[in-house]
Amino acid sequence: MGRQVLVAADQVQLAIPLPDGAQEEPTSPIDLSAVPGAKLALQRAYRLPGGGAVELACATAAADLWVPGLEGAVLAGASAMVRERAGLSALSSEPIEPVAGHWQQSFAGSAAQPSPVLASGRHVLGFVGADRDALVCSLVCSAPPPADQCFALSAGLEVRGPLGPPPEPGMGGAMLSWAAAHPLVALSIAGAVGLLVAVLILIRRPRPAW
Repeated sequence: MGRQVLVAADQVQLAIPLPDGAQEEPTSPIDLSAVPGAKLALQRAYRLPGGGAVELACATAAADLWVPGLEGAVLAGASAMVRERAGLSALSSEPIEPVAGHWQQSFAGSAAQPSPVLASGRHVLGFVGADRDALVCSLVCSAPPPADQCFALSAGLEVRGPLGPPPEPGMGGAMLSWAAAHPLVALSIAGAVGLLVAVLILIRRPRPAW
């Protein structure tokens, strides 16, 4: 078994422990149009001996509005994309783990049709570059049961390079963070602001000539 080392973004590398005989194969590009500003940084697919398949993809996006706790929503979205793309009927995720300045999350899934398949994978979320853009990478391996090579492969994924913590929240991020911590107060303020805007619109509306 050898390690395939791939550059994800800005000197960040992912090392995948591919088994002997694994062959790279073409794959369809991932559609990120639903994520504003997201760019596909890396995508690879491999066919494993014995019928297994591996796909790895990384994307970057600006993190201007990042707030603490958002990692759960980001990785949940990544899991949903993996489930749809891999054709899995079920997918369960382990707790998110902080690892050397970034986050990782393992997951496992399965599909019964057209033939039984077990899947295993891992998400990586960190921040890169001077602007601290978010980098999300997902590795998924699927194979017929017992799929031991997939579990070993996803567990052996290695992250190398300068992945770091998120940027400090800007004004927009700070407002979102404060609103999340004080939902009732934020709701009342939003209602008051909405009422004020409505009053201003009524005041400035041209009066009918009666």
